[in-house]
Formats: sequence, C-alpha cells, structure tokens
Amino acid sequence: KKAEETLKVINRLVAEKVNQYGGGSTAEQISKKLNISLEEANKRYKLRSDQLYNRVRDAIPDGFMGNVDNTVLFAKEYLELAKSASRGENYDLAVKKAQQLMTEVKNKGGISFEDLKAFRGQIRTLIDDSVLSGGSSKPAKEGLNRLYDALTRDLDALVTNAGKEIGDPSLYAKYQRASRFVKQELKVGGDTQVI
Repeated sequence: KKAEETLKVINRLVAEKVNQYGGGSTAEQISKKLNISLEEANKRYKLRSDQLYNRVRDAIPDGFMGNVDNTVLFAKEYLELAKSASRGENYDLAVKKAQQLMTEVKNKGGISFEDLKAFRGQIRTLIDDSVLSGGSSKPAKEGLNRLYDALTRDLDALVTNAGKEIGDPSLYAKYQRASRFVKQELKVGGDTQVI
C-alpha cells in the first residue's frame, strides 16, 4: 500500500516536471531540454560576468602591473606547514601554485589584472575539481582556499591602486559589482563554474 502511494507521488512529480520543462514525453527529451536550458543559462552568466569584469579591465591603463604581497605572506606562512612531516603534502599544491605565481611576477616585474584574475580562476577550478572528485583532504582544500583569499586581496589591491592612478575611485566599486554578481550567481546556480 505505501509503495503504491509512493509510486503515485513519484508519477505526479514526474508529470509536473514534464509539463514544467516543455512537455517532453520521454526522459531523453526532458534531459535534452534541460541541458539546452542549462547551456543557455551558462552562456548568459558568462557573457554578463565578462561584461562586468571587462569594464574594469578596460579602465586599467595598458601596462599597469600589481603585486602579490598577500600571496607572498600566504606562501611564507604555509611554506613552514608544507615542510612539516605531518601536514606537508596537504599544503604542497597551494604552496607550489603560490611560488609559481611569485616567480612569474618577479620575472615580469608585476602582474596584470587579467593575468591575476585568470590565475585566481585556476585556483578556484582546482578547489571545485577536488571537491567534485572527492579528492583533496580538508587541509589541502583549506590551503587552496586560503591561497584563493590571498589572491582576491591582491586583486582588490591591484584594482584600488589602478583606480588611484587614473583618478577613478569608482573603479573598485565596478570591480566589486562584478564580484558580487559572480558570487550571487554561484550561490543561485550551486555548482556553476567560474571560468
């Protein structure tokens, strides 16, 4: 009796979803419509986030370079942890990525907004991939999250300094608007990936 009731509820919910997503008559048709809808939503998200961040990028003078002071502080702190026998491998990836960036910044004499934003995006992808695959340990994810936070502070500083250089205090507000949009969309979309 309970199994029959449960089956009726399931069939009712399936019928509601079929009607909600375009009335496809098979699971394959519904799946295709959902995938198309998700792809379109992701395209709109990507287009809007690119528009917002590109306004910031385009306002920053060509050749303007920032530094990565917060990433350097992160690396110093975690380098010691990475050397310890008990936690070393957990922080290894975050420290290696930080050192990779610091070497690049040293060689170039700074880093552009676009390059720093792209590097931060790579770290976010590493965090998301490790969560989705069930891979990284909690300390490893913690190290990557802290590196991401340091990169965000470096990006904040770069935009603030660029705004001062061009005499546009609203540049940081434009950057914050883009960042808020991304955060909001990630919360709404759940696992939408920042690209």
